[in-house]
Amino acid sequence: MNGKITEISRKDLYEQVWTEPMSTLAKRYCISDVGLAKICKRNGIPRPGRGYWARIQAKQRVQRTDTLPRRNIEKIIQIEANPHNIHNPEMKEIFNKVIPAMAQLDRHIVVPETLRNAHPVVKKSAEILKSSEPDVRGIIEPTEEGCLDIRVSPQNLSRALRIMDALVKASEGRGD
Repeated sequence: MNGKITEISRKDLYEQVWTEPMSTLAKRYCISDVGLAKICKRNGIPRPGRGYWARIQAKQRVQRTDTLPRRNIEKIIQIEANPHNIHNPEMKEIFNKVIPAMAQLDRHIVVPETLRNAHPVVKKSAEILKSSEPDVRGIIEPTEEGCLDIRVSPQNLSRALRIMDALVKASEGRGD
């Protein structure tokens, strides 16, 4: 994925998870809170249960419900930032430019049920992506130049291509 990699000990990540909410912590690492929860689960790091942070905010006295299992306590965990995460500063900049531009379109964008008369860029992207193998996460990524930057599971590729085709055509002002 080519994101920034942060190394942290299992013990330190455990301390962070119990010191601030997962959503806040995940933003710091530029990943989703679900992604961070998966990292914790894979590494045997217990997390606060539902309502823990609400009780803290309500000034109720709370205790950690789980302790960190002692095995591999100093193990180093690598957390790779997702460069496409909305909390990534570069992606925020892109979204801040694209969203207002899309809002200025004078008509609704209709995504068709099937991909017909695809825009040439979408057509080329479809050929490249359909011939690509999913990575270890089950995600298809562009492997050649000239392909739209679409990262999607094989099951959702057709839908993603239809959406991209509608967006590209709408941004060019043509609807065919």
